[in-house]
Amino acid sequence: MSGGVLCGRLSTSTRRLAGLAAEHGYADQSHLVRDVQAFAGCAPSRWLAEEFGLVRAAAAATGQDEIMTDQRTPPPPQVWPTLRAHDARALIRFLVAAFGFVETVTYGEGDRVDHAQLDWPPGGGIMLGSTRDDSFALRPGTFGAYVVTDEPDELFARARAAGAEVVREPFDTDYGSRDFAVRDPEGNLWAFGTYRGAPG
Repeated sequence: MSGGVLCGRLSTSTRRLAGLAAEHGYADQSHLVRDVQAFAGCAPSRWLAEEFGLVRAAAAATGQDEIMTDQRTPPPPQVWPTLRAHDARALIRFLVAAFGFVETVTYGEGDRVDHAQLDWPPGGGIMLGSTRDDSFALRPGTFGAYVVTDEPDELFARARAAGAEVVREPFDTDYGSRDFAVRDPEGNLWAFGTYRGAPG
């Protein structure tokens, strides 16, 4: 299927990307994303953001007031990766500046962070706090996570500019994902990519 047809289906489909990928014979969602990127020159999320106004105008002109996009709200996260840090406040600032996490709540006094929640805008998030000796003691710098992004190259440039230690520059995997890996100042390993996992 051509990228143009894919983009057209993407604009009007009631299915998520994973559903579209399966429907059109892709091994997984990342392969569909690759073809859309090749045609449109950007990730599906950006393409839709730029074209959505045109789609809405066309629908209104034909009397179709409801745009047939996927408006379902995903369920709230039920799994929260958790880490401890020597300098939790500095780590929070880094994760916000380098990766784009959103600092939702932070509790604690002075340099100590008792609990913080950082949300990932596309969905999910992490919880973290200052290192301390308790029943949930975790050694700083031993955390690792894979985070989904539609714009790995842009995010890599942002992370490197913010001081992230480069582990691997952006590369294309043999399963169609675009990935990169970096470490934060505490030594935690962060991998980012377009692969969203197998459809549930």
